[in-house]
Amino acid sequence: MAKRVAIAFRKSLAAHIVSTISVSQRGAVVVLRGGVPNSETLQLLVDVAMQVEGASGVEINGVTYFSPMDLRFATQRRVRSLAC
Repeated sequence: MAKRVAIAFRKSLAAHIVSTISVSQRGAVVVLRGGVPNSETLQLLVDVAMQVEGASGVEINGVTYFSPMDLRFATQRRVRSLAC
């Protein structure tokens, strides 16, 4: 089910948001970890996850908020490390 949720995220959300979230599962509960820029994005993730067949709940304890600037710097570091 975690794979189906990840696919649903890629179809529904911008790539820069999806890249900051990891998805796993514990039974029928989807477990999200990572960072999002705001509560609206987190709610969208939960809504999309709950639409996946078999999901009975979504755990968000491992999700933190970050500023868009944090995402820009993280993306730049990732690109630099890939170039080396």
